[in-house]
Amino acid sequence: MYAENRPDLDNWWAVGKKATQNAPRRVRKSPEELRECLDRLDEQTNATAVNVRRSDRYEYRVRAMPIDLEQAGTGWVHYEVPTRNLSREGVAFLIGHFVYPGTACRVHLVTLQNQRQVVTGKVVRCRYLPETVCLHEVGVHFDNPIDVGLFNRGAARLRFLMVDDDPAMHKLVGHLLKSLDVELTHVEDGKRAIEMVKAAQFDLILLDMELPDFDGFHVAKELRKQGFARTIVAFTAMSGDDVEERCLAAGCSTLVTKPVTIDKLIALIDSLKNDPLVSSFSDDPEMAELIDSFVMELPEKVGKLETAFAQQDLAGLTRIVRMLKGEGGAYGFDAITQAATEVEKAIADVTDMSEIRAQLNELIRVCLSARSTRAG
Repeated sequence: MYAENRPDLDNWWAVGKKATQNAPRRVRKSPEELRECLDRLDEQTNATAVNVRRSDRYEYRVRAMPIDLEQAGTGWVHYEVPTRNLSREGVAFLIGHFVYPGTACRVHLVTLQNQRQVVTGKVVRCRYLPETVCLHEVGVHFDNPIDVGLFNRGAARLRFLMVDDDPAMHKLVGHLLKSLDVELTHVEDGKRAIEMVKAAQFDLILLDMELPDFDGFHVAKELRKQGFARTIVAFTAMSGDDVEERCLAAGCSTLVTKPVTIDKLIALIDSLKNDPLVSSFSDDPEMAELIDSFVMELPEKVGKLETAFAQQDLAGLTRIVRMLKGEGGAYGFDAITQAATEVEKAIADVTDMSEIRAQLNELIRVCLSARSTRAG
């Protein structure tokens, strides 16, 4: 009986040994100890305040990020490590032993939507942290830059255009936005604003609705006819039951009443920092090229949506919406299909243009949040 079962016992032992060898190695510290160590490192960095990095780094705290380190003679060794921060060019993490600079590395980054993106690179530094007894901080430089916005909502610096003929208002908003790390450009009339939007890219336009030449309603319509698809905020002291409806119908995304406050500006900034939208097929290499082509064409399609709405061409708007409705889910972006369905319903009801505008804003938001498989 023992002899007959011996091969199975040998196989069981071999499989168990292989599984143990392939199991990821982990840092032997409690979550509390690791958090204290990372906080201490951040405090030390802030205290020195000397920045010689090629790009900004952002907090990126993943408790157990999978990484693979190449080891001579044994191939790839698997680890799960706590991370510290992330930039376009690299990532920093903690590990329980020294790693030689130049070691090839595969980093399994986790997006804001809890999806994996494998990035290759090389170890460029490893330093011992004496206060931890056993920990080392490792810095990896990626072979190709990444889109940090996939992993940190605050990674992208925002650019605002303010269209207002009041110098005092410009100074106040400029002062408030500076503290929020937003780049502000200011023009005093609508004609200049239309020219500026043709020449530069802005994430948001603060638009005074009572300008001396072209009023804000005219400016919003013209910008949408040009295909401007980002956020236009009706920034006004006007009052009345129909003000918001008129602003939305003209093409504005939302309305913010004067006087301006820091809380109102923070709310606007938060509304722009949406989670990136990643295709559910992003792990399928055969779909990668198709997904990337679809994402690349989205800004143009969004521009066509805006132009059709500005011209009140509901038939043309419906054609583009239905196109996105069919394509979104097919490329793994179900949120685009869902948002397009709501716009189609609003057009069919034809209650008022402001309702169509509200649903269109959501469709545009999700379209512009879509990321390619090679975001970087």
